[in-house]
Amino acid sequence: MAQFKVIGVPLSPFTQRVLVVLNEKGADYVLQQIDRLGNAQKKPEHLALQPFGQIPVIQDGEFTLFESRAIVRYIAEKYDGQGPSLYGKTLQEKALVEQWLAVEVEEFDPPTIGTLFQLAFRPKFLGLPTDEASLSLSLSPLF
Repeated sequence: MAQFKVIGVPLSPFTQRVLVVLNEKGADYVLQQIDRLGNAQKKPEHLALQPFGQIPVIQDGEFTLFESRAIVRYIAEKYDGQGPSLYGKTLQEKALVEQWLAVEVEEFDPPTIGTLFQLAFRPKFLGLPTDEASLSLSLSPLF
């Protein structure tokens, strides 16, 4: 079976989402790191794979897919008989997985990403202090 190519950044929570599922399934992959600080994701060669200039992107042979949640569903289905069942077997199991994926998208992800940006990425990668007002807004849906 051909090796997946994952184009992304290891510290990205979106790339990590894909890598976790690949590892759970025992899939063979290679991570091609992209220089986000150098804006490599906005260059024509990356935009040809991902028109919005985002990560991650996977290439599975001739097939290219972007959007981490679509990617993880694809991997879960492709490797259905390998490793743990991540997407469910029955209609009801799949519906429950979809329910909790929707909860993650709407309820968990926005405050988590906002908090991560303010506490880690902003100071470490941008050299800027945490914006306490933005941090409060990020945390407010959680409490």
